[in-house]
Amino acid sequence: MDAKTVCLGVLTLGDSTGYDIRKKVEETFGHFLDVSLGSIYPALAELNREGLVTCERVAQDARPDKKVYSLTETGRAKFVRAMIDTPSRHRIRSEFLALCFFAHHLPAWRVREALDQHIEECQCFLDHADDWVAEMGSIGGPGANFLADYGRNSLESEIAFLRANRDRLIAVGVGDPGEAAAPGPNENRAV
Repeated sequence: MDAKTVCLGVLTLGDSTGYDIRKKVEETFGHFLDVSLGSIYPALAELNREGLVTCERVAQDARPDKKVYSLTETGRAKFVRAMIDTPSRHRIRSEFLALCFFAHHLPAWRVREALDQHIEECQCFLDHADDWVAEMGSIGGPGANFLADYGRNSLESEIAFLRANRDRLIAVGVGDPGEAAAPGPNENRAV
């Protein structure tokens, strides 16, 4: 999905400054969309030229005016058309998954380390899921609530699978799967 469509989507949630849009893209939509943050402001300028958004300058005390963008009806229709035309494919790009794929080339300690780190990261996301669910519910509607629940369920399932199958992947690593730990910082980590 391109930056213009993402900006239109964020503006369906309400009027926003470029900064607010960028923050929403980074903190919320960044979980499932890959949009360059540097493309937000040029996209807004183009959307404004095309009449898909309007821009109002709002004075601020002791600061430059801020630009508040609003979605036009034409912009809303363009967004809906873009969403209808967007394929519903689901892509996952993950260095962790690449590491798992090539685990049989890696030392067992590195496979164990990667699994444990990923489980910890997933658990950290899950520990903050209530905050994310509240945030998604406050900015969206039924779709946002569904997505928040989907994310929580996905994390719970991923953690359960990784814990149940952790030793299976460690066992394919090079060397003794029972070795205690990774080499220290001054030791050679080469395979």
